[in-house]
Amino acid sequence: MVDFLDPVLSVCKFFLVRNAASSGKTGGNEKGEGLIEGIGELCAHSGIFLELCASHEPRISETATECLVHAAKAAPRATAGGVLSNLSRVAQVLESYAERHDIQLIPASIALPSYITLENIVVRLRKSSSPQVAEAAVSAAYDLQRLPRQLEQVGWISS
Repeated sequence: MVDFLDPVLSVCKFFLVRNAASSGKTGGNEKGEGLIEGIGELCAHSGIFLELCASHEPRISETATECLVHAAKAAPRATAGGVLSNLSRVAQVLESYAERHDIQLIPASIALPSYITLENIVVRLRKSSSPQVAEAAVSAAYDLQRLPRQLEQVGWISS
């Protein structure tokens, strides 16, 4: 499967990078020359990139991470839906990454302001005019409520 995923992710990355480069070159050009028409469609499947970020194969996880970053730049709204609807998976990906790289996690006293900031962002996203973003934000809010218990269970924070 790795033999298949690596080239497919590389092609996705190419299109995402090309779109980002083209949008930078156009400088507000109404025609959007060089932009890829269906890039939002690709970014709407950002949950797949998120899943592959947890791969134990370094090439796959690194390329998937790059794709996710470029997707967020290319089509933030489309990408947000896939990521925000999978916040529990985000925590698992971070945990997997931390274990692989033997990273010592941030103490809860430092992480709390970031958590509050994230909650505030989700609250604002819930008021979005885009139904998909608002729906994803509702799901994200639910996952954020469960996050402290999950982090305590895996030993990232203590009560």
